[in-house]
Formats: sequence, C-alpha cells, structure tokens
Amino acid sequence: MYRLLVSLIAIGTASRVAIGIPSAIAAQSAKAVLIRFCELDANGGQLTPEGSRTIAALFAAPGSARSGKVGVVSSFKVNRVSSKDGSADDNGTIKYRVEYTLLGVIEPSQAEFSPTPATLLVEPTLFTLKRYGNRVGARPGNHAAASDWLIEGPVPEPNLNVDSAIRYVTELRAKAANDAVRRNADRALAALKRLR
Repeated sequence: MYRLLVSLIAIGTASRVAIGIPSAIAAQSAKAVLIRFCELDANGGQLTPEGSRTIAALFAAPGSARSGKVGVVSSFKVNRVSSKDGSADDNGTIKYRVEYTLLGVIEPSQAEFSPTPATLLVEPTLFTLKRYGNRVGARPGNHAAASDWLIEGPVPEPNLNVDSAIRYVTELRAKAANDAVRRNADRALAALKRLR
C-alpha cells in the first residue's frame, strides 16, 4: 500500500511538470515577485545581510550593494505596462511601472533628510521581469527565488517606509563620527516622525 501511494504521488508530480503546471513552491506571477521586492525593500530588506540576500534572489543580475541616497515612501502601486495581447513578449519579459509616493530622500553620509516637494510626490520606476527556467531558457546563476520570474537589471537604491526610515536614521545617528551628523540625524528623525 505504501509503495502504491508513493508511486501515485510520483506520477502526479511528474505529470504536473510534464504539462507545465507549476508546483506550489516554484511559481509566482511576475507581479507577485515585483510586489514581494517592493514590500521587502520598503521594510528595510536592503539594510540587512539576510534581507539583501533575499532581495538579490529576486533579480537576474542583482549587482553589488548600493550606497547612494535612500528614498522614503508612504506607498507604492504596481501597474502593468500594457502589451498588445496582455501576455509576455517574445523574449518572455513583462514590464511593470511602480509608482512610489515619495516623501523625501535620506543622504546617508550626512544623515540628512530632504522632504520631496508636493509637486514631485509620485516617482515612477520601470521594471522588466523575465521568465527563466525550463520555459524560456536557462536560469542565470544560482538563485533561491521561489519563482522562475526574475527582475532584470541591478537592485535599485532602497525605498523605505517611514518606520524603516526612522530605524535607519537611528542607526546612522548611533554610528555617527561627529556632532554635526548627529544633529542632522536628530532633525531627520523629528521630520520623519511627523510623517507617521
């Protein structure tokens, strides 16, 4: 009886793979992969080694760690850039526009926060996702993402939600080498707390 059960499970798994039905572990939609990145990023994922590895696994070529300015966002919205028939193009790619509601920018070296003018609150960013794996070609590298959709290009600069930005500036203040940076961090923290 046990052997029969194991054989039936093996046959069911093989037939799902043969007809292209993704396993529960393997496939998420391209949009779900991009939303996962945006959520991880907003919650400070790029600021920890573990989070950086998780985010890098969602990218085909993540590149090296970024150390430029850090955006502070209140929300984001993911919209498909329409194609003629709504499917992936011939290269197995799909484009999305992420519209961030940008509240300001943190300059890490000085722990300064600059609020965004009201006229520039929505900052669109274009992302291209490509299907890898046995459907459209070899998967690059050794990724641990739970999907065969990966984001093309390097990981962009971080965009943090307000609570993550407060934690980040608090860490910058704690590591500050001089009083000027600590004062900047104090002003940044006061401004960020007003955005909650």
